[in-house]
Amino acid sequence: MKVWTLNPQESVPKEVIVPQQTHGNTIIEICTGQENLTDCDGLWTRDDRFLLGIKTADCAPVCFQDSEKFGILHIGWRGLVNGIGEKMQQIFTSPHTTVHIGPILPQFEIQKDFCFDELQAKFGNQFFIFQEEKIIFLFQKALQSLSPKAQFDPRSTFDTPSLASWRRDRNDLRNTTVIGKL
Repeated sequence: MKVWTLNPQESVPKEVIVPQQTHGNTIIEICTGQENLTDCDGLWTRDDRFLLGIKTADCAPVCFQDSEKFGILHIGWRGLVNGIGEKMQQIFTSPHTTVHIGPILPQFEIQKDFCFDELQAKFGNQFFIFQEEKIIFLFQKALQSLSPKAQFDPRSTFDTPSLASWRRDRNDLRNTTVIGKL
Protein backbone atom coordinates (compact mmCIF):
# COMPACT_ATOMS: atom_id res chain seq x y z
CA MET A 1 0.00 0.00 0.00
CA LYS A 2 1.24 3.47 -0.82
CA VAL A 3 0.18 6.95 0.32
CA TRP A 4 0.97 10.03 -1.73
CA THR A 5 -0.17 13.66 -1.94
CA LEU A 6 -0.71 15.47 -5.24
CA ASN A 7 -0.54 19.26 -5.21
CA PRO A 8 -3.17 21.27 -7.14
CA GLN A 9 -0.95 21.46 -10.23
CA GLU A 10 -0.77 17.64 -10.56
CA SER A 11 -3.47 15.61 -12.30
CA VAL A 12 -5.50 13.23 -10.17
CA PRO A 13 -5.89 9.85 -11.92
CA LYS A 14 -9.50 9.28 -13.01
CA GLU A 15 -9.68 5.96 -11.16
CA VAL A 16 -9.21 7.59 -7.73
CA ILE A 17 -12.46 7.48 -5.75
CA VAL A 18 -12.98 10.86 -4.05
CA PRO A 19 -16.10 11.68 -1.98
CA GLN A 20 -18.10 14.91 -1.98
CA GLN A 21 -16.75 16.18 1.33
CA THR A 22 -18.86 18.29 3.69
CA HIS A 23 -16.77 18.55 6.89
CA GLY A 24 -18.97 15.89 8.46
CA ASN A 25 -18.35 12.48 9.98
CA THR A 26 -19.85 10.07 7.41
CA ILE A 27 -17.62 7.15 6.39
CA ILE A 28 -18.55 4.88 3.47
CA GLU A 29 -17.27 1.37 2.76
CA ILE A 30 -16.28 1.02 -0.90
CA CYS A 31 -17.36 -2.41 -2.19
CA THR A 32 -18.26 -1.80 -5.85
CA GLY A 33 -16.89 1.66 -6.62
CA GLN A 34 -20.44 2.81 -7.38
CA GLU A 35 -21.43 3.90 -3.85
CA ASN A 36 -23.19 7.22 -3.23
CA LEU A 37 -20.43 9.50 -1.91
CA THR A 38 -22.40 12.68 -1.23
CA ASP A 39 -22.02 14.12 2.27
CA CYS A 40 -19.02 11.89 2.97
CA ASP A 41 -15.62 12.60 4.56
CA GLY A 42 -14.21 9.09 4.84
CA LEU A 43 -13.76 5.99 2.71
CA TRP A 44 -12.50 2.48 3.39
CA THR A 45 -12.29 -0.80 1.53
CA ARG A 46 -11.04 -4.36 1.66
CA ASP A 47 -10.55 -4.38 -2.13
CA ASP A 48 -7.03 -3.41 -3.17
CA ARG A 49 -8.17 -2.73 -6.75
CA PHE A 50 -9.41 0.67 -5.57
CA LEU A 51 -7.52 3.93 -5.06
CA LEU A 52 -9.12 6.15 -2.40
CA GLY A 53 -8.58 9.91 -2.23
CA ILE A 54 -9.39 12.94 -0.11
CA LYS A 55 -9.07 16.62 -1.04
CA THR A 56 -7.67 19.04 1.54
CA ALA A 57 -6.09 22.45 1.83
CA ASP A 58 -5.26 22.88 5.54
CA CYS A 59 -7.38 20.04 6.94
CA ALA A 60 -5.87 16.62 7.63
CA PRO A 61 -5.83 13.74 5.15
CA VAL A 62 -5.62 10.71 7.46
CA CYS A 63 -4.83 7.26 6.02
CA PHE A 64 -5.44 3.96 7.82
CA GLN A 65 -4.14 0.53 6.87
CA ASP A 66 -4.09 -2.93 8.40
CA SER A 67 -3.54 -6.39 6.89
CA GLU A 68 -7.13 -6.60 5.56
CA LYS A 69 -8.25 -3.10 4.61
CA PHE A 70 -7.31 0.54 4.07
CA GLY A 71 -9.11 3.85 4.34
CA ILE A 72 -8.80 7.62 4.25
CA LEU A 73 -10.42 10.54 6.09
CA HIS A 74 -10.75 14.28 5.69
CA ILE A 75 -10.51 15.79 9.18
CA GLY A 76 -11.02 19.49 9.81
CA TRP A 77 -12.02 20.99 13.12
CA ARG A 78 -15.69 20.00 12.57
CA GLY A 79 -14.84 16.37 11.83
CA LEU A 80 -12.46 16.39 14.77
CA VAL A 81 -15.13 17.49 17.25
CA ASN A 82 -17.76 15.24 15.66
CA GLY A 83 -15.62 12.14 16.13
CA ILE A 84 -14.81 11.03 12.58
CA GLY A 85 -11.34 9.89 13.71
CA GLU A 86 -12.75 7.77 16.51
CA LYS A 87 -15.38 6.40 14.13
CA MET A 88 -12.68 5.19 11.72
CA GLN A 89 -10.71 3.71 14.63
CA GLN A 90 -13.76 1.52 15.37
CA ILE A 91 -13.36 0.09 11.84
CA PHE A 92 -9.58 -0.31 12.15
CA THR A 93 -9.26 -2.15 15.46
CA SER A 94 -6.19 -4.26 14.67
CA PRO A 95 -3.19 -3.49 16.89
CA HIS A 96 -1.19 -3.56 13.65
CA THR A 97 -3.09 -0.65 12.07
CA THR A 98 -0.82 2.07 10.73
CA VAL A 99 -1.94 5.69 10.49
CA HIS A 100 -0.37 8.28 8.20
CA ILE A 101 -1.39 11.94 8.31
CA GLY A 102 -0.56 13.95 5.20
CA PRO A 103 0.40 17.63 4.97
CA ILE A 104 -1.67 19.86 7.27
CA LEU A 105 -1.66 23.28 8.85
CA PRO A 106 -0.24 22.24 12.26
CA GLN A 107 -1.71 25.18 14.16
CA PHE A 108 -3.94 28.11 13.33
CA GLU A 109 -5.69 31.09 14.85
CA ILE A 110 -9.37 30.75 15.73
CA GLN A 111 -11.93 33.14 17.13
CA LYS A 112 -13.73 32.75 20.43
CA ASP A 113 -16.88 31.51 18.72
CA PHE A 114 -18.70 28.26 17.95
CA CYS A 115 -15.47 26.62 16.71
CA PHE A 116 -13.65 27.47 19.93
CA ASP A 117 -16.60 26.34 22.07
CA GLU A 118 -16.82 22.96 20.29
CA LEU A 119 -13.07 22.29 20.45
CA GLN A 120 -12.91 23.35 24.11
CA ALA A 121 -15.86 21.08 24.96
CA LYS A 122 -13.98 18.11 23.47
CA PHE A 123 -10.41 18.85 24.57
CA GLY A 124 -10.55 21.45 27.34
CA ASN A 125 -7.76 24.03 27.04
CA GLN A 126 -4.92 21.57 26.40
CA PHE A 127 -4.56 22.39 22.68
CA PHE A 128 -4.90 26.17 22.85
CA ILE A 129 -2.34 28.91 23.19
CA PHE A 130 -3.84 32.17 24.44
CA GLN A 131 -1.79 35.18 23.26
CA GLU A 132 -3.19 38.61 24.14
CA GLU A 133 -6.13 38.89 21.70
CA LYS A 134 -5.34 35.70 19.76
CA ILE A 135 -6.29 32.06 20.28
CA ILE A 136 -4.07 29.50 18.53
CA PHE A 137 -5.42 25.96 18.10
CA LEU A 138 -2.74 23.23 18.07
CA PHE A 139 -4.37 21.04 15.41
CA GLN A 140 -1.50 18.56 15.01
CA LYS A 141 -1.27 17.98 18.76
CA ALA A 142 -5.03 17.37 18.94
CA LEU A 143 -4.74 14.80 16.13
CA GLN A 144 -1.77 13.16 17.90
CA SER A 145 -3.85 12.81 21.06
CA LEU A 146 -6.35 10.68 19.14
CA SER A 147 -3.73 8.61 17.30
CA PRO A 148 -0.44 8.73 19.24
CA LYS A 149 1.40 6.35 16.88
CA ALA A 150 0.43 8.23 13.70
CA GLN A 151 3.18 9.20 11.30
CA PHE A 152 2.91 12.83 10.18
CA ASP A 153 4.06 14.24 6.86
CA PRO A 154 6.49 16.98 7.97
CA ARG A 155 5.23 19.55 5.46
CA SER A 156 2.99 22.42 6.51
CA THR A 157 0.40 23.35 3.90
CA PHE A 158 0.88 27.03 4.79
CA ASP A 159 4.69 26.97 4.56
CA THR A 160 5.01 24.82 1.41
CA PRO A 161 4.17 27.02 -1.61
CA SER A 162 3.47 24.09 -3.96
CA LEU A 163 0.73 22.80 -1.63
CA ALA A 164 -2.75 24.30 -1.41
CA SER A 165 -3.49 26.28 1.75
CA TRP A 166 -6.82 28.00 2.23
CA ARG A 167 -5.51 30.15 5.08
CA ARG A 168 -2.55 31.33 3.00
CA ASP A 169 -4.22 31.78 -0.41
CA ARG A 170 -8.00 32.01 0.27
CA ASN A 171 -8.90 30.06 -2.89
CA ASP A 172 -10.54 26.77 -3.92
CA LEU A 173 -7.35 24.87 -4.80
CA ARG A 174 -6.94 21.52 -3.02
CA ASN A 175 -4.29 18.86 -2.55
CA THR A 176 -5.37 15.26 -3.13
CA THR A 177 -4.02 12.54 -0.88
CA VAL A 178 -4.38 9.01 -2.25
CA ILE A 179 -4.00 5.58 -0.65
CA GLY A 180 -3.87 2.32 -2.56
CA LYS A 181 -1.73 -0.07 -4.57
CA LEU A 182 -0.14 1.20 -7.74
